[in-house]
Amino acid sequence: MIRIAIDVPGGDLPPHERLHGCFLAYQEDPSLFFNFFGEPAELQTGLLSFPTLPNTHYSIIPSKNVIEMGEPPSHI
Repeated sequence: MIRIAIDVPGGDLPPHERLHGCFLAYQEDPSLFFNFFGEPAELQTGLLSFPTLPNTHYSIIPSKNVIEMGEPPSHI
């Protein structure tokens, strides 16, 4: 099993795009396991769009820290 960590709310695209990408990757390789980092309620809502992604292939890790674009990550 390959584990992949995903910062779902981070990046230039909406979170749905990252979840969709993970779903497509899972379809290609069902041995993948995803650690989704972000706000649990938002992640659970977003994952409703992908009901065939088994919950045995991902975990939701709460993450409330936000690093703004101009902020160095080492300050968190």
